[in-house]
Amino acid sequence: MQDNVNHPQHYTQASVYVEPINICRMLGFNFGNMFKYVARAPFKGHEKEDLEKAMWYYQDAKKASSHLAKHNPRAWGAICVYSCNSKNDLLKDAVKPSNSIGEFFVYLAHMIELRIIHLEENASA
Repeated sequence: MQDNVNHPQHYTQASVYVEPINICRMLGFNFGNMFKYVARAPFKGHEKEDLEKAMWYYQDAKKASSHLAKHNPRAWGAICVYSCNSKNDLLKDAVKPSNSIGEFFVYLAHMIELRIIHLEENASA
């Protein structure tokens, strides 16, 4: 039976069992929420809305100057494991060229913007 409270299916898509909530706890409020919304976006049925929410948290983090200057090896390792084993192409593609958490979120934000444009173009076609 699916447990939508403790282990929702849209968060357990990776073949390695690391849930985004564990990563979010290591990232802080804004980047944790950004990661959460991207992780679930393709699986909940509201992809564009979830990606827009992720970008809102990214922009809020930039306004608050809460950059991830300090490297958290544990969080970075969890992001790499989850993203590389996920069925979520945005996460997979953002982690490949990244060497740090900061780079990952910059790449991810850029890719989210492109995905939103793609979704809008398909919706109007």
